[in-house]
Amino acid sequence: MKYPLVIPTAKDKIYAQFLRIVNFLIYELDESNKSERSPLTNKELDVLASIMYYNDKYRDLPNPERAEYILSSDIRKKIRHKLDINPNHFNNVISRLKTKYYMGQPILDDNKLCSALDIYLDDDTTIEFNLVYEQVKQETDRTTQGPSNKVQLKSRQSQGASGEDRSVVEPFNLDD
Repeated sequence: MKYPLVIPTAKDKIYAQFLRIVNFLIYELDESNKSERSPLTNKELDVLASIMYYNDKYRDLPNPERAEYILSSDIRKKIRHKLDINPNHFNNVISRLKTKYYMGQPILDDNKLCSALDIYLDDDTTIEFNLVYEQVKQETDRTTQGPSNKVQLKSRQSQGASGEDRSVVEPFNLDD
């Protein structure tokens, strides 16, 4: 069964909306190159959404020039003004974005946006997310099963646990 969810949006909001949905997929690599979940902060998300917006706006530029232009001082100034961020904070956000990964690629590598976030919007563009539910066959939970017959038989035959000197300790009689 399908449950369609149609969300009307605008070009200036769609990138932030997209990033909020996929934010749980953002990660960083630790010292041993193992991934650690590291979702974007609100400022990182807003800055990245703006970079994606300008990447789309200037998509007619060849890729190396576009990558350079979207993080040029002119575009940085526009983004800072729009988001009301001071230059030092903005540069810190850019530095943090360079340490984060999405779909196996650095989000920003040599000021180039990763290909999975290189999204161009036209009048007929839609972004679809398909969550396919599959019920996984569960193995029997061994913790809910009772002890095996062999264990039950041994426990009935045992006279008690052994003490420090390996002598048999008699169980307490709780009926007293």
